[in-house]
Amino acid sequence: MAVWFALLTVGFVVIWVTTGNYTGILTSQSLVLLGISGSTALGAVSIDASKSASGTAPANPLRHTTFFDDILTDANGPVLQRLQVLTWTLVLGIISVFSIYRSLSLPAFDDTLLAMTGISSGLYIGFKWPEKPT
Repeated sequence: MAVWFALLTVGFVVIWVTTGNYTGILTSQSLVLLGISGSTALGAVSIDASKSASGTAPANPLRHTTFFDDILTDANGPVLQRLQVLTWTLVLGIISVFSIYRSLSLPAFDDTLLAMTGISSGLYIGFKWPEKPT
């Protein structure tokens, strides 16, 4: 969620400052990506809170040693659904940066790419529920 918030905010400001226009900068696809990432974060927090309330999660969630260890692993080690979300976020983020740089516009991602991002996020949430705490 933080990646899309930062990219959209910085992209918006760069385009606005460069062109002097602040209307029509945000695309509907950008808002969909922000919504997908926000919903994913909300779902993850809700699942973690539910596990804490039921006593099935540790009191201290800071159990990993590095940033990438934290976002790519669960109690059993690295998991594919977390790597998939990270990979698609990076790919679409890089496309966004190049689009802002080259054309001073946020990209208009097609429905297939948005669906892939939504599916990846949904899988992450789905697999998060049965994750065992460390």
